[in-house]
Amino acid sequence: MTLNTHTFRLVQSEAASPTRRAAAPEPQVINLTVPAEQLLLTVVEAAHRLGISRSLMYELIAAGEIQTVHIRRLCKIDVRSIDAFIQSRIAAESVPSQIAMDR
Repeated sequence: MTLNTHTFRLVQSEAASPTRRAAAPEPQVINLTVPAEQLLLTVVEAAHRLGISRSLMYELIAAGEIQTVHIRRLCKIDVRSIDAFIQSRIAAESVPSQIAMDR
């Protein structure tokens, strides 16, 4: 997993400080290490990302609507598979509205 490091500087606004400062203090610096976006998700992580239950995610997998990647005994879901699922649902929902417009 690749990690990205970002540097942030904490700044306090003048209005938030009730008293005047005599000298400019050193800026506080915080280094955060943020993991890069995962390529493969667990079933629970994918369900959470879609906002559905774990059991519904397994139903979608069993129906072949979401593709999985098996690594030994682990069942992982490619992020692109989730995107493809969302796009297929959007396309499926736009078809009935087009039929209704043609009438």
